[in-house]
Amino acid sequence: MTKSRFKLVLFLIIVSSSYLFPQVSPDEALKFLQSGNSRFVSGKLDKKDLRGEVKNLQNGQSPYAVILACSDSRVPPELVFDESLGKLFIIRLAGNVATPEAIGSIEYAVDHLGSQLIVVLGHSKCGAISAAVNGGEVTPNIEKLLHYIAPAVKEAKSIGEVPDLVKVCVDMNVKLQIKNLFAHSQLLEEKAASGSLKIVGGVYELSTGQVKISGH
Repeated sequence: MTKSRFKLVLFLIIVSSSYLFPQVSPDEALKFLQSGNSRFVSGKLDKKDLRGEVKNLQNGQSPYAVILACSDSRVPPELVFDESLGKLFIIRLAGNVATPEAIGSIEYAVDHLGSQLIVVLGHSKCGAISAAVNGGEVTPNIEKLLHYIAPAVKEAKSIGEVPDLVKVCVDMNVKLQIKNLFAHSQLLEEKAASGSLKIVGGVYELSTGQVKISGH
C-alpha cells in the first residue's frame, strides 16, 4: 500500500468513526439527556433501528455520557433518557454509590471512551436509602453497601425533623456520591476543572418518570 493510499484509508476510518460516534460537549450531552427524558415522560419516544445499531457498534463504542445509577428495576437509564445502544455507559449499584469499582469503571469511560458527562442518578423511594435510614439486620455485603450511604443519612438527620427523611436522604446521597467521585479520582477532578468533563446529579421521580437535574 502506498503512503498516499494509507493516508486515505486512515482518513476514511476517522471520518466514519466520527460519524458513528460523534463527540459532543458536556453541555450538549446534558441537553441530549434532558430532551430524551422529556420524550420519555410524554411517551413520544424516538424510533430506533436496534438491529442496525448492533451492526454499527460491533467494532467500538463512544458513549457521550456515564450514568451512575441505582440497580432498581424501575429505573433503567436507557429508557428513562430514551437513548439507544452505545450512547450511555452505565454503572448500576444499589443506592447509586461511588465504590472504588464504580469509580474505576467511570474513569475508563472518561479516559478511554471519551465520555464528557457524568450523571449520578438517584430516585424517589429508593430501597437502599430506606434501609440505611431505618437500620435493622442486613447481610455483611449489604452492610458494606450501606456504609457508602451512611454519611448522607447522618447529615439529613442533623437537619432536624423533616416530612420525608428518605426523600431528603436521596438528594443528599446524590450530592455525597458526586463528592466521592471528586475525592477519590484525580482524573475526574482534573478533567472537571479543565471544563472537558461535567458531573451533575439527578433524581428520578417514580410517579412521573421525570428526572430533575441538579448541580449544572
